[in-house]
Amino acid sequence: MRASIMIAMAALSACGDNKDAAQDTGESTIDEPSAPDAPAPWDYDGGASPAVYDQDAFEDTVNAAFRDVMTISGAPPILGYWAMMAEADEEEVIGGCPQYYEYGGSSYWAGSCTAVSGAGFDGYVFAEVYENAEVLGPGSAMSGFSINGQAILTDGDGSRLDLSGYTYDAAGTINSGDTPAWMTAVYGAFSWNDEVVAETWLGGPLQPTLDATAFQYTLDGDGNTAQIVNLTGGLGGLDASWSTAYLEGIYMVNEVPGFWECGLEPTGIISARSSDHHWYQLVFDVEEQESGVFTTPPGLCDGCGTVYRAGVEVGEACVDVSPLIDWEDQPW
Repeated sequence: MRASIMIAMAALSACGDNKDAAQDTGESTIDEPSAPDAPAPWDYDGGASPAVYDQDAFEDTVNAAFRDVMTISGAPPILGYWAMMAEADEEEVIGGCPQYYEYGGSSYWAGSCTAVSGAGFDGYVFAEVYENAEVLGPGSAMSGFSINGQAILTDGDGSRLDLSGYTYDAAGTINSGDTPAWMTAVYGAFSWNDEVVAETWLGGPLQPTLDATAFQYTLDGDGNTAQIVNLTGGLGGLDASWSTAYLEGIYMVNEVPGFWECGLEPTGIISARSSDHHWYQLVFDVEEQESGVFTTPPGLCDGCGTVYRAGVEVGEACVDVSPLIDWEDQPW
């Protein structure tokens, strides 16, 4: 060690004696930075594409949205999650994979591991089980599941589930058992390559964001049944003239005398984005005459409404909203 220090000192001394070394004049030899060039103006020859309302394309897109939105639910990602968790280690396996915690029907895990079965778990997930829960207010009894997380789950057969968001699906009753109810939501991005989902939205091109509830009231005295769906959500990947639509605050009811006179039109705003990226909004003629009683002006219950772009009226559109009432696979 002492010899190394002596060699280093000798090298430094030699450098100091070098006649070609730069002499210390007491002045800085660092060049001062020059001012940056002024940014050049953005020279863009193009311009925004003109907004030309295409009624046929708009109606085709909105009809596709109504057709597809009631095929969306949180059930497929949840099914995938529980299928993958069936490959997790049993509780008696020391260490476990994944290591998760349970409380009151809910569970949570986080980390990255490979189970004895060969299944892989990477990320985190909160999972909750509803059993007659009052999640739709006092007197409601909803049963189902929810998952919330960012995770990739794989199994030894090549199945892969990607979770990135929040989803739930539950059914039950409200009003202390008198009214069937259904609720579902999909927020985020989900994919599962298992063949079991090939016939669901998870196996297709749709990219949904959805929050929906539905109720089925039997009205006293007249035997009428009010079927109500309330939803907000967006759909990308539509097989239509345009690929994207958004349904905001939709409240749809079948025709019920004295309560909802027009079964052809909902409240809310239905929007579609054109292929040249302009948004158009359809507003129907439904009006609230008094608290809880909705109707349309005489002669306007025709399934048609006014279309706007950026708050300016551009035309009309007539669409078929019956898929919101003519339920098949869900919610009942």
